[in-house]
Amino acid sequence: MSLTSCGGGAPPSAHGAKPAFGGAPSSAHGAKPASGGLIVSVSRRTDVPAHYSDWFFNKLAESAVTVRNPFNPNQVKTVVLTPDAVAGFVFWSKNPAPMLPRLHLLRGYPYYFQFTLNAYKPDIEPGMPPLSERIDTFRRLSDTIGAERVIWRYDPILLNATYTENWHTESYAAIAEALKGYAVRSTISFIDIYKNIAKRMRLLGAKEPDAESMKRIAIPISSSAALAGMTVDSCAEQTDLSPFGISHGSCVSRALIDKIASASGRGASITSGDDAAITSGVDASITSGVDALKNASAVSKPIKKDPNQRPACGCSPSVDIGAYGTCPSGCAYCYANRGTAIKSL
Repeated sequence: MSLTSCGGGAPPSAHGAKPAFGGAPSSAHGAKPASGGLIVSVSRRTDVPAHYSDWFFNKLAESAVTVRNPFNPNQVKTVVLTPDAVAGFVFWSKNPAPMLPRLHLLRGYPYYFQFTLNAYKPDIEPGMPPLSERIDTFRRLSDTIGAERVIWRYDPILLNATYTENWHTESYAAIAEALKGYAVRSTISFIDIYKNIAKRMRLLGAKEPDAESMKRIAIPISSSAALAGMTVDSCAEQTDLSPFGISHGSCVSRALIDKIASASGRGASITSGDDAAITSGVDASITSGVDALKNASAVSKPIKKDPNQRPACGCSPSVDIGAYGTCPSGCAYCYANRGTAIKSL
């Protein structure tokens, strides 16, 4: 079952060890352990890293953001974004390149990325840079924050005359090889044709894979992932793919956020050495402790399940600060844009 909206899930040879998780906060913030705050999702509803990174960093500087209830626009709440209030951020994106120069501004916050990389043509993903460019962005992000903190999403998997089972397994294998050494975890999902995208899918001749098709796709995907040194999990799928080495996933994972916080030494003070690194655009706290969580396994079960998500979803509770109808990427399968005029955050 696909969780893919505009943000991804929203929808090379192996190289040296990656930087460890997370950055340490300034002691002036008085940061608490990650378990004491909210996980902030940025965002299942729109691709904030690709299109609204300025907006996000402005809100981070203001220490708060207001969010409208998507089902009741008159209901508005304020989400505090200080390090003591935020357990961590989960970023969802197909192209987070605009965020890369400012990752040092996230010092003090545990975070990781759900990075969607598909090989669809513009008939499905019209607003994407070339795949080679996005792979390069993935590698640069992985080099900066660590392979364990950049989760590759291959989703949603839809089938039609062009995008066949073989096309998907071959595309997955090629991307997996390109990401070898830059990712340790991959998440897949299969499209759900919601009412608001049904017409688009009909025009494309697209259909949802059935359980047998999912299994046929899962077998070579699992093999390709293993060859690239990755584990694979699924996003909100009711079909059991565990016989093929694919577990049920937790895309928003409290356990992973807590591991990132622990490995980064959250709560430690910032030294003067960090200041020099920040002025050069790289946070020294990001690139410290290379082996802290090297080879960390993917977390398949959350500490507590989000009651607001679907039954098959394994995500931990979080608050999403994006808004539907704001992503200009124009992906055909995106349920978050419902045919209305594109708004802005």
